Amino acid sequence: MASPGSEIQTTAADAASSLGKPPAERAAMFIGLAHTASAILAALPPEERRRRLLIAAQLDPLPDPWWSRFRHEALAVR
Repeated sequence: MASPGSEIQTTAADAASSLGKPPAERAAMFIGLAHTASAILAALPPEERRRRLLIAAQLDPLPDPWWSRFRHEALAVR
């Protein structure tokens, strides 16, 4: 299993590679990263998963409403 540091570095590199890509490709990359994060969490025992999610919520809580950090054009209905 990869170390947490290497997981962070891999995820950051994947995210950085989305710069300059069209919205559809960036969306597909985001979905891929979300699947990767879910797979990483799914591989952990339930108590460790809960511990990490609680820590994440304390360190970087979601805004209320959760979508408030989206850019205006991302919220536009097409």
